[in-house]
Amino acid sequence: MKIVLSRKGFDSSNGHIPSPIFQQEDGTLSLYSLPIPKKQATYRYSDIQWNQSNLQVLISSLRRGKKTRPDYPAHLDPDLVRDAVKNRHPDWCPIFGQSGSSETQLQHERVNDLAEDGCGRPLFLFFGWYREVKSMPAGYSYVKKAPNIHALFGWLQVERKIVLRDRERREEVRSEFPWAAHHPHVADDYDDAPNAIYIAPKPGSKADRLILNGRDTGLPAAGMFRRFDPEVHTLTAKDRSRSRWCLPSWFYRDGDPKLGMHKKKSRWEVQSDPRNIHLQSVGKGQEFVLDSGDYDEKQIGKWVERIVRAGQR
Repeated sequence: MKIVLSRKGFDSSNGHIPSPIFQQEDGTLSLYSLPIPKKQATYRYSDIQWNQSNLQVLISSLRRGKKTRPDYPAHLDPDLVRDAVKNRHPDWCPIFGQSGSSETQLQHERVNDLAEDGCGRPLFLFFGWYREVKSMPAGYSYVKKAPNIHALFGWLQVERKIVLRDRERREEVRSEFPWAAHHPHVADDYDDAPNAIYIAPKPGSKADRLILNGRDTGLPAAGMFRRFDPEVHTLTAKDRSRSRWCLPSWFYRDGDPKLGMHKKKSRWEVQSDPRNIHLQSVGKGQEFVLDSGDYDEKQIGKWVERIVRAGQR
């Protein structure tokens, strides 16, 4: 099974502020991935619902009064939450799109709808840049001295991949899957580059199950985490810059790492704790692919299930 660590949401080039981590009234934490701005997007920040308001209001408060225009376009991708947009089509499914060099990389790594060897459907684990915020009378503000981290925020197991070769194919997809017509990789012009969408099973259907190593975990096939568990979902090593990650030591494979874009041994640092390994993650790049067949698949399955289950509590 292909597992992809996929970087999404606001970053230093797109949006320029971290996505927020919130503390709930009961003391638990939650997070929300802010979709990047993109001029040709079909949704606006004011269209995207959050906490009985919309993202335009949230982002404006985080930018300390620099208001985000209600009509500014937002690239809602991955699209993981049905209630993020009002009046969804009844057939809506979680969906993710990729194009250009990142899609070329996924093609090269053979991230398809089903692995040719029958090992299982590919799984995206989405991560991004986050920082804790606090509630203020005028909205939200970042907590002083709260660390900037990379954290996991959602997942999508692929039931179907559709390659959108040209405008004619995109028109066909809009007709066949009207619920996907507003997704940016379907609605917008990506005809000058590789372009594809990755679709999860319909929520609540019999197929809506996260399957790991042929085992039904009883968890949904896709979603955004309802809870943020710092011990489980944080990638960044404690007291280090956000690109310095702490991962289970099995990622290193005793000096033969296979994680996409991170195969140089010089990026990895062995720790005194044999359970962990540090990784200097690349500054650019969106899709980091590993093949579970290169590892202990049961071990990887437990790791993935722990991540998703912790986000569902």
